[in-house]
Amino acid sequence: WLSATTALTQEELAGMGDLATAYQLFLEHDPRAADIWQSELEQLQAEKRERVDEAQRLGEELQRTKEATHKVQTALAALKEKLQDAEAEAAVNPAAAQRASTLRDMLAQEEPT
Repeated sequence: WLSATTALTQEELAGMGDLATAYQLFLEHDPRAADIWQSELEQLQAEKRERVDEAQRLGEELQRTKEATHKVQTALAALKEKLQDAEAEAAVNPAAAQRASTLRDMLAQEEPT
């Protein structure tokens, strides 16, 4: 763009292949360019900070979800253990069958399919 819109010397035209040189030439020919590029840089840095903050929030939320899932799995395992104990007791004592039935119903409702 710069080589097409400004009157550059042959030496300047030769340096257009290098981005750093082209940037310096752009600044020399349009002093406002530093302000324009600086504002874009600041905007990009602000967007990057927002993305980093968002990623951190999502990571924390994911960790809380993992912890909650672990608690639920632990509770389900404990409930299954109680059911096994209740079923074993019900096999010996028919009066304990109600407890086993209640635990079985609770597990059926709480356990994911």
